[in-house]
Amino acid sequence: MKCLLSALLCILLTLSVVTGTYDCQCTCPTGWMKFNGFCYKFFTERMTWADARHHCHQLRSLLPSVPDEHVNTFLLNLIRSEDNREHSVWLGGTDCRKEGMWTWADGTPWNYTLWATGEPKNYQQEHCLQLNWKGNKPACNILHCFC
Repeated sequence: MKCLLSALLCILLTLSVVTGTYDCQCTCPTGWMKFNGFCYKFFTERMTWADARHHCHQLRSLLPSVPDEHVNTFLLNLIRSEDNREHSVWLGGTDCRKEGMWTWADGTPWNYTLWATGEPKNYQQEHCLQLNWKGNKPACNILHCFC
């Protein structure tokens, strides 16, 4: 699978929680930001989607899902607060298992619908999802990462 290097954004998994109803009452590690019971971190290193996912796993975290507009807005604001430049970042969405059937890496239901018109789509057969507010569609191979 080809994928772009993006900024890394990971969502920290504390305990082994995969349900959408869990609210972490924990304190996030230094450098991580808490939102809706989860801890998030933006990384400026650029990497492929697969490498970003692996990087998050090494931190006991996942690439984030976007269940609603609140999380989408939080992620955009977090990226902008961490680095003033406009970045595209990897999210945990993929359609690798079945073409056009998008799923989240953390197992949460795929029900967010406020994507740009026609999105998400499988641009150049990449099977990975990025958060990109500039509107351009770089090939899916080098972006920043979020955990």
